[in-house]
This record gives sequence, C-alpha cells and structure tokens, in this order.
Amino acid sequence: MFTFCKSLLKFNKHLNLPRLKNIFEYKSAVMYKLKKHINIFLLTLCLIGSFQQYPGTNLRGRVLINNGTQVFVAARVDLLFMDQRYPPGQQLRLVASTSTDNYGFYYFSYVIPNNYIIQINQSKGFNIQVIPINYQMYQFQDLPVFYY
Repeated sequence: MFTFCKSLLKFNKHLNLPRLKNIFEYKSAVMYKLKKHINIFLLTLCLIGSFQQYPGTNLRGRVLINNGTQVFVAARVDLLFMDQRYPPGQQLRLVASTSTDNYGFYYFSYVIPNNYIIQINQSKGFNIQVIPINYQMYQFQDLPVFYY
C-alpha cells in the first residue's frame, strides 16, 4: 500500500492535483483527470476521422486493336481533365499517365470523381465519368473496352 501511495504522489506532480488528505481523494482525483484526458483524446480521434477525405476511385480499363482481335500492349494511356477556367485549346490538364500491360489492361489509382477524357497514344480520346465506389464491394470502376 505504501508503494501505491508513493507512486500516486509522484503521479500527482504530473497531473497538477491539489494536496489531498487520503488515498480515496487521490484515487477519485486521478480518475477524474484521466477521464477528462481520455475524453479529449477520443474527441480528437473522432474529429480527425471525420475530416478524412474520400481517397478517390481506382479505374481499370482495356485497349484492343484490329476490331478487338488483338490487345494493345504498351499503349500510352493518359487521364485528362477538362478545366473550364482556361481558354479553349488550353483546357486539357494531364492528371495521370500509364501504359497497358501484356493483356491490354491499364489502371489508375485514387482518381477524384469527375468527368475526364481517356486518351490513347495521344491521339484517340474517350469521355468517361469517374464515380465514387464502395470499397467494401468493389476495388475498381471498370471502364468500357476502348478500340483503337
């Protein structure tokens, strides 16, 4: 019991508690201070969690050539955003770029939902709409197959 009281006295310095008469007053004062700090900590965690932003949508698509009989390997695929704040001819902004794999698939990660243009090898463009997805059910928003 003496060791417990001694540790409470040391702990008292950190909590800035007033000088108390017996162990029960120390115990209740320490518990009150700890509850107060735990509540502040939990409130902070809730606020941080509520301000987390949507991570974006993962996109997956495929590029085929020769009327869909062959896959387009190593095609450059650009994700472009049309920014209406700029004059015509300067509105397209490159958001991300990737290449197709051996099966003609390409992937973009964490794309903010909006309207975009998918451009293949800097020539052919396709309009797409990126929507928020439920990550518990889906990993990607599948885009239609593009024929080059």
